[in-house]
Amino acid sequence: MAVFVLDTSAIMCLLFQEEGADQVVEILDAAGNRGVQDETLVLVPFIALMETEYWLRRRLPAREVET
Repeated sequence: MAVFVLDTSAIMCLLFQEEGADQVVEILDAAGNRGVQDETLVLVPFIALMETEYWLRRRLPAREVET
């Protein structure tokens, strides 16, 4: 079993389609494929979610963050 931990930079990279976003998508796709012999587990620490929310709230209009 493959285990990945996504940090804040991986989440932000995915949200803003920055370099490396395709690798994050591949990891998430692998985790979404149930029944695959070599399963993939993706973990997202609570602090990474909080840091992402903090970053978004400071830099984007509130209506964009809430959606």
